[in-house]
Amino acid sequence: MRTSELRERMRQALTRNDALAAWSLRHFNRTMTLLDVYDPHDPPSDDACPFVSFELLSHGRGNDTARQSWEFLVIVEVRLPEGVSGEDLAADLRELVEDCLLRPGIGKVKTGEDVHEVHEGTYWQNISTVSITR
Repeated sequence: MRTSELRERMRQALTRNDALAAWSLRHFNRTMTLLDVYDPHDPPSDDACPFVSFELLSHGRGNDTARQSWEFLVIVEVRLPEGVSGEDLAADLRELVEDCLLRPGIGKVKTGEDVHEVHEGTYWQNISTVSITR
């Protein structure tokens, strides 16, 4: 499988998930945006939030096995009015995204054990990793 094919399966798992869409509509009155790349120096506009980004960290394969492994950095972000806490919403969004990827069809999926939380001004991020083996 090519990385592009895996990314497409990941996108489909997220865009076709009713629970994730309902959560996003309930809390933000819009669907979640999928980003191919997150650039902290040129962050997405408020209209793009909430969003999730998958950035490829590694891709391993060899001639001794048909198995391949990928590791992605997962960044989710929510933006709320000043003074409103978004820590729990960002964590919930990350967990919903991981739930979508843990379903059959993607491969053997393992979420990272470390979660990095970022808060600055009106935005809240949860950053973790997802490893996929096929």
